Amino acid sequence: MTTIHEGTYLVTGATGRTGSQVIQKLVQAGARVRALIHSTQPESLPGEGVELVQGDYQDNDSLLQACEGVDWVIATVGAQAATRGADLVEKVEFQGNVNLIDAAKSRGVQHLTLITVRGADTAWAFNPVYVAKARAEQHLVESGVPYTIFRPGGIIDTSGRNFSAAVERVRKGEAIRVYGGPDQPVVLIFVDELAEFCIRAHIVPESQNRILELGGLPPFTRAEYWKLIGEIAGREAQVQYLSPDDLVPARQEAEKAEDWGRFFNLAREEVAARSQGTAPDMGALGRAFSIEQRDLETFIRSTAVQARND
Repeated sequence: MTTIHEGTYLVTGATGRTGSQVIQKLVQAGARVRALIHSTQPESLPGEGVELVQGDYQDNDSLLQACEGVDWVIATVGAQAATRGADLVEKVEFQGNVNLIDAAKSRGVQHLTLITVRGADTAWAFNPVYVAKARAEQHLVESGVPYTIFRPGGIIDTSGRNFSAAVERVRKGEAIRVYGGPDQPVVLIFVDELAEFCIRAHIVPESQNRILELGGLPPFTRAEYWKLIGEIAGREAQVQYLSPDDLVPARQEAEKAEDWGRFFNLAREEVAARSQGTAPDMGALGRAFSIEQRDLETFIRSTAVQARND
């Protein structure tokens, strides 16, 4: 069972896939949990052991009330899948997080854990999500509130759907278009593992006042990943590595058409294609947080076998 500190935990983004996992794990550990929700209790939250408080990231008074008597805040709200444009991203990813951070500071919160995204940077001017998240990170760093900022890679569940689909595409001989280079890392993390990192951040000395990237084990390059998929599929993956510049016309077209779902997907893919970072050292982080992560290669292989048997 996860070790936690005494005190009250406030979880924002409580109805999302990460927030709901965080809440379930905190309840299992016997924590006092407060969930920030918009209206009625969703089915994704436990029926008992959670105090529900109504609030909104744009309502400062509701955030102050939500943070009253709170020791630890875990902020999991995100608008990266937004379909209502850059305005919503700015309101949620930047100003909303600023409002929460300021409320936490005002109420004397002891530690705030914030989830952003791997590669968050104001340099990605074409991607408002990454810019807004980076600005929110900077506000937290400068706020004086003790913090941990997690930048996870792609967040995945344990259904294995994405891997099974990749295997099937290779098995059919489809051409796989990948933007960027073959030596760039594939950085993925299971949502339940991300939740474990979140609820331990305030008790791990190595995470205090730090920005940490999160991924899985073992680290893959893109070439290694598609080689593995090809081995499982029984034929070599036909991968085409393309320039990130090839994404620009489609991204600009989607933005002009206000097709925000497609725009954000393309903008995220372009950031990944242009990024030069290496995979995070999850061995060291796993030891520091006492978290044993799944072996991705084993999981992918077992998922493929299960998909064939279904």
